[in-house]
Amino acid sequence: MIPTGTPPLYPTILFVLTIGVVVGLILRLLRTIQISPRFRNLSIAILIGWMAVLGILTAQGFFLDFSSVPPRQALLVLPSFILLGLLIVKMRRWNIIGLIPPAFVIGIQAFRLPLEITLHELYRDGWVAQEMTWSGFNFDVVIGILALPVTWFAVVKKTLPRWTILAFHSLGLCTVTIVATTGILSVPLPFQVLHTTPANIFTSTFPYSWLPSILVPLAVFAHILGLRQYLTGRIQ
Repeated sequence: MIPTGTPPLYPTILFVLTIGVVVGLILRLLRTIQISPRFRNLSIAILIGWMAVLGILTAQGFFLDFSSVPPRQALLVLPSFILLGLLIVKMRRWNIIGLIPPAFVIGIQAFRLPLEITLHELYRDGWVAQEMTWSGFNFDVVIGILALPVTWFAVVKKTLPRWTILAFHSLGLCTVTIVATTGILSVPLPFQVLHTTPANIFTSTFPYSWLPSILVPLAVFAHILGLRQYLTGRIQ
């Protein structure tokens, strides 16, 4: 079964609020860290511009063509992960490890709690396969629940052992990799591997195209940055 029509209202509102808060926090971070105004303005323009382009294309149904070669859905993930790779390679040279506070790196992962609630509600309405939720292969909700307590007790108050941060980022990287892989393999392309019910088409609809293009790369980048901060002694 492939869901048709418009997505259910409640989870859509929750998703829009979630990504709105996440983007707002990123913009606030860019305005407060010590970077040049030119780089700050460029970063903001790239983020807002890319989200706008994807939003317009998705609203027009561009990504709902699953027969095109190459797959149009690649545009949802490849540019963001290319940028992710560049940031990881340049992480030390651009001093990203030192610029972004560890508390932000961990705390931002709290967005995964409302996101997982969104996915579960979409599953109940027949828009998302069970495998994509906490009833299936998705355990991201654990990271969403732990993010703020770990931030407070391990980074701010330092009442938890330092290895807690290493465990948090390692577990989070594993869970987001599992659910992202599940999502990619269940898109109804000619080479679809996981034949879920329904197939993963919701990430090709508005506003959910921002999930694989913005939120997933953000989660991956924050975990990798957190691990680098831990290994380089940025977190004491």
